[in-house]
Amino acid sequence: MGDKAKIIDSVVAAGDKAWSIMKDGAPVSGAESKFLAAVPKGMSPSDPIYNGRYDKASGITFGFVDGFGLDVIRGKLKIMFRHSGKVEGSPGLFVTDFSISDNGTHVRAFGYCEVKATLTGTPTKVGMSGQDPIWSITLKVEAHYGQKYGNRARRSWNVTARGDGKCVIA
Repeated sequence: MGDKAKIIDSVVAAGDKAWSIMKDGAPVSGAESKFLAAVPKGMSPSDPIYNGRYDKASGITFGFVDGFGLDVIRGKLKIMFRHSGKVEGSPGLFVTDFSISDNGTHVRAFGYCEVKATLTGTPTKVGMSGQDPIWSITLKVEAHYGQKYGNRARRSWNVTARGDGKCVIA
């Protein structure tokens, strides 16, 4: 029991801790290759995890309409992660390949859009699946958008990827 508790307490966030998704109204090159993982300490996010499955691509949408009723911004973000991953010798359902990227955001002329994702906190145990703790990790997504020379909006979401495959957007 003591060994199991030691392993469970040593789950860390590995990979990219923050990245830009949109900048100056355009998708940031390379944002799709940024990812985060909740894995046992000392393990790289690219080390082998078996039985992992991809989440059905969840998403976030947002928009901005100007005073004339025209869409200035139609934002679409894609959320992907691998869940139910297991590591030999470490009990738990882990999260890997957690990524948030642009999925066809449209910004009209004179529109403004910046979006970034940042790790919040550390991996958290959110429950049990039989003998395996379920681990989760959360990214805060912040969007600043609107008219380049006028009204703007700000919105943020906490996106939690869980080892049992659930994606919670709050």
